Amino acid sequence: MAAFTDAYRAEAEGLLASMLITDAARIDRAAKRILKIKPLLLETSAKTGIPWYWIGAILERESACNTKRHVHNGDPLSNRTVNVPAGRLPAPAKPPFKFSDSAFDALCVLKGLHKVGDWTHARMAYEAERYNGFGYRRMGRRSPYLWAGTSHQQIGKYVADGKFDPGVTDRQPGVMPIIARVLELDSGSQLPSPAIPSKADLEVEADHQKERAEAAAGGAVVLSAGGGGAGSAEAIRPAAPSDAVAAVDWTSVALWFGAIGLLCLAVWLLWRVGVLVKAEVTLRRAAAELDAWADKRAALPGPAHGHDWTQTAQ
Repeated sequence: MAAFTDAYRAEAEGLLASMLITDAARIDRAAKRILKIKPLLLETSAKTGIPWYWIGAILERESACNTKRHVHNGDPLSNRTVNVPAGRLPAPAKPPFKFSDSAFDALCVLKGLHKVGDWTHARMAYEAERYNGFGYRRMGRRSPYLWAGTSHQQIGKYVADGKFDPGVTDRQPGVMPIIARVLELDSGSQLPSPAIPSKADLEVEADHQKERAEAAAGGAVVLSAGGGGAGSAEAIRPAAPSDAVAAVDWTSVALWFGAIGLLCLAVWLLWRVGVLVKAEVTLRRAAAELDAWADKRAALPGPAHGHDWTQTAQ
């Protein structure tokens, strides 16, 4: 198995710097499919600690962004995997499986990608090649899993596990041009940090929500205690009313409108407090869930080379 060495990094950076797109239409369609499922990819990223756009590119290669299929190999989530690696997810997990759970098993349990700290472009290329297998590299060829649809693609493809056909061209876009296009469409940034909120961030936001709720409730009490009186009614009375208008009890009118206004304000504040309380509960639950997934990642070993199903590229 090839290691992520300085030589690999230099090679990947050189290929990225000289990469020219040769199949823009397919790459663009692939990138847009990934962006359509960005919320699910962000959820999966929070569980795994892996950039969402890298997960999306792998999913595009394996199943054209079908979130009803395993990340491992594109088998249906309705059952355990049949193709290599077969039998995933093992007991006690039971089908049908959630996409994010399948991704956690494929990317963290089997591949140990939760241990990767610095997701540079070169590291993304390495992990994508390791994910698919180093069969092309052993033949001295560049992997179409990474470079298909670019000037670096070479003719030849593994058409089945362990079966290489030198006359077949891989028509699926490669991982690296897909990632480049996703980032271009999403934000124009070359390499943004993965949007993974921390537990501390969520707890701070929950505290802020609670403070705003308490402040809103306190404001309702002050407003209720300081209701309108005769002075405020006089302030809105016309300076020189006619005899007909003078007969109107402007103080009563002002008090009625003031009471209605305060009632509406009280109702709105109660509704707002309820919304903020619900938001606080949701944020704290999300923080607890992130903490649980972080504990699961921490309990896993490093890359499980013994379970590496990609001894030959697919």
